[in-house]
Amino acid sequence: MNNKISVIVPAYNSEKYIRKCIESIVNQTYKNIEILIVDNNSSDRTGEIVKAYSEKNDNIHYFFCEERGAAAARNYGIDRCTGEYICFVDADDFVEKTYCEIMFQTIKKNEADLCICGIKRIKENGDLLQNCCIDDFSSISMKHFEKNLLLIYNNLLLNSPFNKLYKKNRIIKKFDNNFQIGEDLLFNLEFMNQDNLKICGTSKILYNYIIFDGLSYEKLQYYSNNRLESTLYLYDEMKSIGMEYGYSQEYSRTIDRIYADKIIFCYKEWLALKESFKEKKQKVVKLVYSKEISKININCIKSIPKKIIFVFFKIKSILFLTFILMIIGEKDANNK
Repeated sequence: MNNKISVIVPAYNSEKYIRKCIESIVNQTYKNIEILIVDNNSSDRTGEIVKAYSEKNDNIHYFFCEERGAAAARNYGIDRCTGEYICFVDADDFVEKTYCEIMFQTIKKNEADLCICGIKRIKENGDLLQNCCIDDFSSISMKHFEKNLLLIYNNLLLNSPFNKLYKKNRIIKKFDNNFQIGEDLLFNLEFMNQDNLKICGTSKILYNYIIFDGLSYEKLQYYSNNRLESTLYLYDEMKSIGMEYGYSQEYSRTIDRIYADKIIFCYKEWLALKESFKEKKQKVVKLVYSKEISKININCIKSIPKKIIFVFFKIKSILFLTFILMIIGEKDANNK
């Protein structure tokens, strides 16, 4: 177990990508690793492919997790891994060959509990969309992490678990499988928000994240199930962290602005759902009566149209907001 890294890979119907993912982990320059691939009820050849790799590689272990959801698969791996450190890789992504080595060296050098690296966002055809990274930083506690926290968030490096190396014995709470979306950020916030925990980062871009075109209607329904609930919950978590550690008013205003945009996104997402007036009205009611809406400072919202929508949220104009959803939704449908 000494300095061993456990690489946990949740896999669901990943036969097209799983080989490239596994090869990128097998060929790591850091050799003291175990690879736990957790099949999350795949109906394609994912399990067959992984089992073939495990027969040829002693450090690759195949597991089958009946409970659906990436969170459940990751928790399954956490419960069964034997490494001192843990990292996560998604089955349709791949990592640089120095992924484990550089993050391990950084976390050891800084005597930290968590290391964060950069991400390369790539289209399915291989085209580069964006390099996400920040400068190196050494061990910082959450009390003094305000600036870095916002930088990491704005550079798309905070939410995901796959660009991080975690010290296993500091994992107190696992992934919440009740959320279809947002469980990754919640896991990271709960991990980071521990007494005497130290965080470090490397500017190296070590993880390759594949962005797929479009989103099926089934996935849209799945993710929209509790996107609003998770958004509001995470807003509270981010605000609570600022209050607990005495972060500045600018931090509070920034979080208000970020989550106002996310709430607007939830509202707009409902446009695409094939739901009745009654069903959309129920969603609007849930939104406008949430306690978090009353907390958000409208003055932090820069966009005038968004600010106007938030005024209607605040005054609980349920029928107006529902009619807008229905009218725009019908207009979009007629234009297709």
